[in-house]
Amino acid sequence: MFDKFKKNLLITVLFFMVSGCASPLKNDDYRYKKELDYFSPVDISPKLIKMNYKEKYSSLILLIDNSPSMSQSYRGRPKKEYLQIIYDRLTTTLPKTLRIEKTKLLFGGVGEKTLSETLLKSNQLLANSGRGSTILILSEWNKINSDSRSAVEQLFLTYDDNLCINMIGVGNLHANKGLLNWKSCGVTIDADSISTPIRMADFVRKVFFLSRPMLMMTAYMTIWIVVKILKQE
Repeated sequence: MFDKFKKNLLITVLFFMVSGCASPLKNDDYRYKKELDYFSPVDISPKLIKMNYKEKYSSLILLIDNSPSMSQSYRGRPKKEYLQIIYDRLTTTLPKTLRIEKTKLLFGGVGEKTLSETLLKSNQLLANSGRGSTILILSEWNKINSDSRSAVEQLFLTYDDNLCINMIGVGNLHANKGLLNWKSCGVTIDADSISTPIRMADFVRKVFFLSRPMLMMTAYMTIWIVVKILKQE
């Protein structure tokens, strides 16, 4: 009887030891994993038509972080998988009527270029499409450093503020806030904040569409600047 008791006690102790050694997900990780399990995109087409929005671009250049650190866990998933889910939600939210050519460039992986080098490489694609292109970076925040900022500044020398550079970041936002200092018409946002249908819809609208009143204002401002320069001459 005593031996049976010791056996049961030993099994119980071993069970708790194994349970204690396991690495359960944090409560926040469970919450985020649950949020990523289901997504029903918002149909933004009616609003775009009602508000008289126009497509901004005909070409999208995707710069995707493929570095080894993207395999690290974030919100209960590898960072690479997490960003892929967010990007898939973006594509399902885009209106089916939108005609946009997509070009993917990987960076950071074995034998691949750095983000700064890839940004400079995208200049060739931008030159072919003119002002009809925008850049979207899918990456960890810490990839934004002095080299990548320098590359962006070189692109701006060619395209001025007409070049819109967007980024969906993952990881610790405070690791590097350098991107937020870029003078660009693009949208910089944390992946967590656009995981829901409504917020993703708002992101898609801001990045890919422009209201016609805003187009008119931009045209007037351009004409005003040109006239002012001519008068100075």
